[in-house]
Amino acid sequence: MWKVLVYLGVLLAIVAAYGSCGMMISTDSSVNLLQATGFEDVKLVDRSIFFVVLRGCAKDDFVMFEFSAKNPKGNSVHIKTCEGIWKGATLRGD
Repeated sequence: MWKVLVYLGVLLAIVAAYGSCGMMISTDSSVNLLQATGFEDVKLVDRSIFFVVLRGCAKDDFVMFEFSAKNPKGNSVHIKTCEGIWKGATLRGD
């Protein structure tokens, strides 16, 4: 029984460490990317730190941000960015 508890403790520690990496990443790179590509009035809607690979991000990404913004044509849109610790932000569309 104690082996099961040890395995669960190790698994919990790994999940907590992985999630904390996503919490350390700020939105600055993503906001700068969106503004550089012509989006205006950028507002953070959501931050996801778990299972971002299953949501369309790359395996090196630790966090996915969802923003509402106005595209270069002036339309309101929702857009996602994915970001890792050792790489910059990337845009993801639906």
